[in-house]
Amino acid sequence: MGSAGFVPTADKGTLPGGGPVGNFARRALRKATDRAEDVVKFMGMERAVQHSWHDYQNYWRESMVLRELAHQYGSQLRRFEGTLFQVNAPGLLDRMDIEWHNAFRLLQFAVWLGEANKLRKFATTKTAAAAGGRRIMSTMAR
Repeated sequence: MGSAGFVPTADKGTLPGGGPVGNFARRALRKATDRAEDVVKFMGMERAVQHSWHDYQNYWRESMVLRELAHQYGSQLRRFEGTLFQVNAPGLLDRMDIEWHNAFRLLQFAVWLGEANKLRKFATTKTAAAAGGRRIMSTMAR
């Protein structure tokens, strides 16, 4: 029976609700495709994935958008130099050899800090303006 019982799965190239002949044909096509890919890999050729996110490390090195974000928000990391970072924190985002998992998380943290600062300043300004408006109104009432 196996771990999945009698439930057809996409792993086998079958579709739920498909007839036995259709499932057999899809399964045979899937096996042939898998074998062809294995032969191509064995010969040393890799199949390119047809989208821009297949190589995150390369994307980290070459993306101008990520460079721009790192330049714009990298200074936010200075707050944590000495406590969280023992090196020049914004400089970490300029490194191309940093492992992409860490690079994307660090960039996400920097962007989050920058946006949180903007929101904090906006909220403080609105609160101060509202408090000032109340003072003016109370003075006029006297």
